[in-house]
Amino acid sequence: MKNFLFAAMAVMLFAATGCDKDDDNPSNVISAENVKNTLITGTWRVSYYYDTDHEETSNFTGYNFTFQANGIVSAANDILSHTGTWSAVNDSNRSKLVLDFATPAEFEEISEDWEVVEISATKVQLKHVSGGGGGTDLLTFTKN
Repeated sequence: MKNFLFAAMAVMLFAATGCDKDDDNPSNVISAENVKNTLITGTWRVSYYYDTDHEETSNFTGYNFTFQANGIVSAANDILSHTGTWSAVNDSNRSKLVLDFATPAEFEEISEDWEVVEISATKVQLKHVSGGGGGTDLLTFTKN
């Protein structure tokens, strides 16, 4: 009887701890295709940008971002326009948004491979952990 109880308890313990809910649930997966299809619809603005230890959202005030299907991204306000490239990729079972602007300095700061943390039809939340210092940057695009 003791052996039966021990075996039953072992099976129950294994069943309770044997599965990682995030790894096995495909509904938690954000695909690169979903990221691309979301961003190419409409224009977007930076609603939040946190660079390692301070917020810098105001660097992007007034800019509207347009993500084109051909991999070109433009950011324009009433006076200036900046062009860069973008792509949505899968990397180690994570979707990433890769941004690359050559100028100006504010836009060079967001030129990173951003992990897509959350996505909806109106908001894309991203994070980047820098390799050297381990600081975490956060970037959120909100649809206009």
